[in-house]
Amino acid sequence: MTGKLENFLQDAENIDAGTDSIVYKPKSDNCVIKVYHNLRMSRGKCFCVEDCLEIVQRYNSATLKAKQVIDSLWNNSSDDFRSITLGEKSYTVNVNILPQGEPIIIGEEVVSIGQQYIPFASLLQIYKYDPNDNHFEKDIAVFYDAINKERPHIRKMLDSATELILNKLEVPFFIVNTNVKPHLDESSKTLNLIVTDIASSIVRNYVLL
Repeated sequence: MTGKLENFLQDAENIDAGTDSIVYKPKSDNCVIKVYHNLRMSRGKCFCVEDCLEIVQRYNSATLKAKQVIDSLWNNSSDDFRSITLGEKSYTVNVNILPQGEPIIIGEEVVSIGQQYIPFASLLQIYKYDPNDNHFEKDIAVFYDAINKERPHIRKMLDSATELILNKLEVPFFIVNTNVKPHLDESSKTLNLIVTDIASSIVRNYVLL
């Protein structure tokens, strides 16, 4: 990590690492910073920083287009298909794709700044939940149990959203469980599936096509 990037991240905490990026959360802001070091050094090939920036810009643009597709078509589709029962209550499912933020070059790395920070657990984390673990509050444990019982239905809906994106954008994105954070809104009776990334791997979707 270069000195410029170290200085930029001095007030940020490393909260995650994915296939393409290392994710940081500034203490004073409700957004995340993605450092695309893993993308730049991926698959045994080191991309120059300008090429890496162009790849991230294309991906971020595609994310915005995917959000428009899902908001206008999938989230307005039949309520019957998007209905889910958690416990004894019925909810409508929305798929909410988050914009990625603004990519810039800092030192020798591409950094994307500004995606909203989502503090909830991912589907992958929830699916690993142990009902015998007393660490969780009762409401959270009940929610995790209900989500686990609906795994096939949730995957069916995410696959439907993925297929719609593929048909409209013609790029083989795939929404994986680690990039989906469910949030229950009791006031609107909605289960929001918040998608932090539409690609399981940017390299696979953009570089290896």
